[in-house]
Amino acid sequence: MTKKAMWGIAAAAAAVLVVFVVRGFPTVDRGTEGTIGAAKKYQAPQIAENDVVLADPAAQQFLQSETFDHLIKDPQARTLLSNPALMAELKRAEFTKAIRDEDIRATLHNDALARLFDDALTRNALEDLLRANASAAVKQASAEASLKRNDARGVVEKALKDPALGKALREPAVREAMAKAEFRKEMARNDIADAMHSAAFLKAIQDAGFSKALYSNRLASELAAR
Repeated sequence: MTKKAMWGIAAAAAAVLVVFVVRGFPTVDRGTEGTIGAAKKYQAPQIAENDVVLADPAAQQFLQSETFDHLIKDPQARTLLSNPALMAELKRAEFTKAIRDEDIRATLHNDALARLFDDALTRNALEDLLRANASAAVKQASAEASLKRNDARGVVEKALKDPALGKALREPAVREAMAKAEFRKEMARNDIADAMHSAAFLKAIQDAGFSKALYSNRLASELAAR
């Protein structure tokens, strides 16, 4: 190809580019545009809390049951369902399963249990004992710190030997809840203790769909309406 021909092609290309800049680039065919538009618009769907309920037949069945109707009409039960600290735990199926045990429910309001979790030393000693091995921190601690840990260990060992306390402390879901200061605070309230033993609440937590149903918009609207 001669230099003149090459320069001619370059000039023509430049002219076309100028036209595009002035008039705008041609639009994409409608079929292709639809494909591109769809690709741009598509985003991975986010799972909303209410989707948990919609996807669970047991939760749907619970929301349509007499048990739910009695629960939502019970003043004591509404005290629990309106409490953010408790709702956070009740939404966890593991916690709900644990508190089906009458001894564990009663022990949640035990001052001795709360005191164990108020102290970081006893909390750590509890986890060490339940894991049945000493942590690296214990081995490297100073003599004074080791003594304090040994004291805490003694307190925990005594608590684990108590039938009611020991049962509660061996439940991971209970330990996770009791580790939260706000939850311990609510457990010290007499009205909360009474509500957790109300007939409507006790029947509700036996239902397999209870925990997931707590995510529903219907529950929130029913509570707001009362």
